[in-house]
Amino acid sequence: MLALHGDHPLTLARIRRYVLELTGEDWFRRRWPQPMRLHIADGRGDRHARCSSCDGLLFKLSFPRATRSEYFVLHELAHACTWHTAQTDHDLIFMRALLVLVRKRMGRSAAELLRREWQAARLVT
Repeated sequence: MLALHGDHPLTLARIRRYVLELTGEDWFRRRWPQPMRLHIADGRGDRHARCSSCDGLLFKLSFPRATRSEYFVLHELAHACTWHTAQTDHDLIFMRALLVLVRKRMGRSAAELLRREWQAARLVT
C-alpha cells in the first residue's frame, strides 16, 4: 500500500534531491550520526530496489523504475542507516528505523498503516 503512495515513479534526480534533503535534516543526523555517503543508481535490469556497500561508508542505493516511490527510497535508506547494527536484512532494528523514516516523512497515518501490516503478518506484536 505505501509503495504506491505519492508520485510514482520518481525520477532518479528527484530521489537524489529527496535523500540529500532528508539526510541533511538535524533529526536525521542526531539519530544516525555515523558518516555515510549515498550514491543513487538506476536499478535497470533488477526487479527489486537494493542497498549495497563494500565498506559500510559508501552505499549504493539502486532503484529499478517500478520501485521509484517514496516508500522504497525510505526502505533502502533504512538499510544504510542500520548497516552496522542490524543482525539480518529486515530485523527489528531495521523495522524501527524504517518506521521512524516513514513517520517523519510520510506521516503518522502511514507509519501506523505500516505497523498494522507488520502486525497482521505477525512480524511484530
